Amino acid sequence: MFSAEEQRFFVERGLVHQPKRCSGCRLELKNWRKAQLGEAPVTLAVAVCCVCSVVVKVPFEPKGHKPIYCRPCLHKRINGAAEPAAQ
Repeated sequence: MFSAEEQRFFVERGLVHQPKRCSGCRLELKNWRKAQLGEAPVTLAVAVCCVCSVVVKVPFEPKGHKPIYCRPCLHKRINGAAEPAAQ
């Protein structure tokens, strides 16, 4: 599914071609390529958005010293519409 948010992302960056793979398939392909090179696979960690408390998956292990945002909250923060929650 090519969500409205993803469509906006593509338009903002001037990308003209729709993605051919979903994020899960992209991750699977990336891990297959890494396996071919003998590298460690990318794993997704579960985290909680510091603004709206939505559970998100991120491709790194959160250490707790930086805030984690879901995609909508991150876009709001980038565009200056939201301030980070106090921790």
